Amino acid sequence: MTSATTAALMFDELLRRAGPIAVRERGDEEISLVLSGITHAGAALPDLGVRLWPGVLAIDCPQGVEWTPELAHGMLALIAEVSALAGEERPLVLVEEHDHVDVSA
Repeated sequence: MTSATTAALMFDELLRRAGPIAVRERGDEEISLVLSGITHAGAALPDLGVRLWPGVLAIDCPQGVEWTPELAHGMLALIAEVSALAGEERPLVLVEEHDHVDVSA
């Protein structure tokens, strides 16, 4: 898990790169929104669902996206760049839609 400060730093970087189009939930413990308009490595990325908990940043890609090599490269390059903000911490966990992510650690 990342620290709350590092997760917030990564979240702020994503916000800087896009315009939020919908805030779904905002509570003391969680912020959930959709970001659009992110272009990275020459690829216009699909709208991304982003959730921030203390110490965790989750990015959700929509189903049905046709992942061309250019789009996949742009998405992975964005994840690598944003993850680099965390330094030595382990900020990236890839999960399937049905997997449970424990954010309490």
